[in-house]
Amino acid sequence: SPLMSKRLGKFLYAMEEYEMSAKAYEFSYKGNMDDIYCLLNACYIRSRFLKDFDNSNKKLKDLIKHKPTFAPAYYNLACNYNREYNEFKDSSQNEYILNLKNKAAENVKYALIHDKGLYSEAIKDSALKGIDIETIFKDIKNEA
Repeated sequence: SPLMSKRLGKFLYAMEEYEMSAKAYEFSYKGNMDDIYCLLNACYIRSRFLKDFDNSNKKLKDLIKHKPTFAPAYYNLACNYNREYNEFKDSSQNEYILNLKNKAAENVKYALIHDKGLYSEAIKDSALKGIDIETIFKDIKNEA
């Protein structure tokens, strides 16, 4: 059942069994597509611990297509892009790597447009280190 899979995902995460935890959360989401946070958890785990940025980003972009005002999806995508940027910024300064930071900032903006309450979380989130959250937030308030 979706609930059991979700519990299993939490348990496996606590045991640092990240691959299996992500799979359990994804299975739970497939069984109950109203529980979007299961998908967000899986995407977070794939990005943060498994460095599977492409898979995580694809799932988040698909979610945004279906729920374009769901701020947490943009927020997670911003964190993913910035994590990937920070992971590879010293290895090679190619256009793809440099563009990740811009994509992160753009997704922070969309997240804050749809939920200004995320500002207080974003400002202290280490996954968004190096993104000028304050300026993005001021710009949104000035555009409104």
